[in-house]
Amino acid sequence: MTIACEVSVHWLRGVLLCLDRTVTSPVADSLADLLPSAADASRPWLVWYAPGERVELTGHVLHMWQCKIANLLTEEAPTADPAGLLVHLDLGVHWRTVTWCCGAWLAGGAVTFTSAHPTAAARSGDDIDGTAGAAPQPAAAPHPGTTSGAPTALAAPADVSVAFTPTGLAADAELQVLVPREPLARHWPGTLPPLVLDGVAEVMSRADAFPAQPVESTRAAIRLDPAGSAGTPTEVSRAALVAGLGELADPVDAPGTAERAPTAGAGHRAALVRARTGLEALRGVLTAWQAGQTAVLVSPDADADLVQAAARQECGEPH
Repeated sequence: MTIACEVSVHWLRGVLLCLDRTVTSPVADSLADLLPSAADASRPWLVWYAPGERVELTGHVLHMWQCKIANLLTEEAPTADPAGLLVHLDLGVHWRTVTWCCGAWLAGGAVTFTSAHPTAAARSGDDIDGTAGAAPQPAAAPHPGTTSGAPTALAAPADVSVAFTPTGLAADAELQVLVPREPLARHWPGTLPPLVLDGVAEVMSRADAFPAQPVESTRAAIRLDPAGSAGTPTEVSRAALVAGLGELADPVDAPGTAERAPTAGAGHRAALVRARTGLEALRGVLTAWQAGQTAVLVSPDADADLVQAAARQECGEPH
């Protein structure tokens, strides 16, 4: 009887220990695993095509960018908890959108976009399934997913706001950052508004390595604001973002999804990503990375000839 009792006690202790480890151990962060690391050297991870531009970022270069951005956010952000950071992006469809998202996620924060949903004009244009040219934009119109005119208003305040133009900055963000569109720019062209950081010069001055801490997969990765500045935002966790690539729920029924954004099929070395908003572009890029492919991100300003050239050059197929 004594032996049986001792066995039972040891078995119970083992079960409780296992339960304790199950409860207290953080769930693996699949989003962090998806991001480029220092070991990713020569293979291109992201290629950007725009009229007159081709920018290729290897895994090593992307890792450097995200580390520098993560260092900037943790050193300059107003909150003491980097994992609670909310970074607002008004960069539209652009390779810089990807680098700032990666940096925010590496720091454990979340991102939100000025426009997660295409406008009515965009919805009436060509579908973004990769079979037609991008919807034409008026010359004076802002890029899709960016703002012009009055300062941006969000449903809930962001800690950090990053934009291409001063009017794209969230007015209530405690830290504001301006970045130029030009790929080789080393600083903001012109005079910065008061208290606004230079999103190139300041980033490049930061360390190339970042001591990332474990982040629970239940933490928010993306916050989707409702149209306008009223309503309740929807948060998408890091785990849900990765698990639901291509199926990310959108409260305003945006037409673009990650499954439809990349147009190169399985087995191709690269996937063509076409989108009208930063959120749609991000879905496509992450989906390509999840499949081990290079993401070839094409600007909404690209005409049919440029799209075809990108597909031939990067994806190895006519488009």
